[in-house]
Amino acid sequence: MKLWIRFSAIAVIFLDVLTVFLSSNGPAQESAQQVDPSDIVQNELRTLSNDNLTHNQNLSLSSVIKFQQQKLKGFGLVPNPQIVVYNRVPKCGSTTTLDIIRFLRKKLHYNVFNDIAPKMKHFMESDEQEYGLVRNITQFKRPILYIRHVYFIDFPKYGYRDPLYINIARDPVSLFISNYFYLRFGFQTAKNTTNAQNWKHEMPDERRAMSIDDCVKTEAQECARPYSNLIPFFCGSSSICQKRGDEAVAIAKQNVLDRYAIVGIMEDFHSTMKAFEVVSPRFFMGASVLLDKANQVLHERSKTAHKKEPDPATVEYLRKGLKREYELYNFIKEIFYKKIENFKERDLWGFDERNKESI
Repeated sequence: MKLWIRFSAIAVIFLDVLTVFLSSNGPAQESAQQVDPSDIVQNELRTLSNDNLTHNQNLSLSSVIKFQQQKLKGFGLVPNPQIVVYNRVPKCGSTTTLDIIRFLRKKLHYNVFNDIAPKMKHFMESDEQEYGLVRNITQFKRPILYIRHVYFIDFPKYGYRDPLYINIARDPVSLFISNYFYLRFGFQTAKNTTNAQNWKHEMPDERRAMSIDDCVKTEAQECARPYSNLIPFFCGSSSICQKRGDEAVAIAKQNVLDRYAIVGIMEDFHSTMKAFEVVSPRFFMGASVLLDKANQVLHERSKTAHKKEPDPATVEYLRKGLKREYELYNFIKEIFYKKIENFKERDLWGFDERNKESI
């Protein structure tokens, strides 16, 4: 297959230099000399040793990981994936997850490739471009965790094995509201004016200042037909997926069921982090402990600026407009909790005292 990759707008940035976004009309911007919020997170966690990251203080981190891998192998699951793909849905807890990954990769010694740049497209424009991305991912030094806001990537379509897919979804109305304010004001925390300009979403001041209630009442363009990209993130970049119709929902559901190791939900973030630990201990063991240790600072770092709760009538209007997104979200939530129950039945969920005797 002819390799044709058009990455003209792409700049690759590792997690150590993860950019924090802010639009130009948000609150007063911090100077470049001020502390990076991600450094605050790291300072909060700096005192944690490897053994502090286990759910069993009688076992070392490496022992817990080894035992969990043995249990996964015993049930025919992938015990030690070399490629993990997190095609993160925007505004679904991914900033918090990235902070956790940034800390864990140093403790667990794996590679991270955070593929991110201003105005980067979420979709692949052609099969050639998608093939190029798949090939690039498979050539990274392993073990590798690849992260990008990108619609579902079909590795087997191009002759490659599936990686271990993970993702996080969010209640569609909550996602729409968060994205509405984020596009206008960004995060409450931002490092400097340059970064704010890079991630700025251009719009007239009048539109930027419009409340979401007024947006719905006046049937402004972005609220007249509520838009969400939740479906293609689990369906793919095809024209069918981007239409977000019934067929796209069906494909997305099948991918969630058959292709993803786990899709968590933002509304139960602690269980999501623990589920990540279960399916990929090599990359995520300690994630739920980190969340417990620094939950407040992690939450503050990822808050959207100027976000206000809408009227009940607005919420109901958006729910009706996001009917298909709710069909997918409710399916994701159902599968998520079914998998957790399955993990518990197989003794994969707990990292308890019984593990010690088996190592």
